[in-house]
Amino acid sequence: MVSTTWSGGTSAVAEELVPLHQTSRVSSLTDCECYGHSSRCSFIDFLNVVTCVSCKHNTRGQHCQHCRLGFYRNVSAELEDENVCIRE
Repeated sequence: MVSTTWSGGTSAVAEELVPLHQTSRVSSLTDCECYGHSSRCSFIDFLNVVTCVSCKHNTRGQHCQHCRLGFYRNVSAELEDENVCIRE
């Protein structure tokens, strides 16, 4: 559990980090697909969502499928390529 605070009080947020090799706690292996840009996923219980954590290679998004701000998709690279997001 992660606790967050806002002006109205404190709220508990259920969040659990799941290593890729422990997929039994994730609904399916494909839910934890990060295209090789992360080695960890987080299962957010109250949203019932699996998301990649700490995307590398200038990627971002639930599955590390988007480029970070200031980087652009290298159309000649596959999504799994570490050079998929480049600066112009």
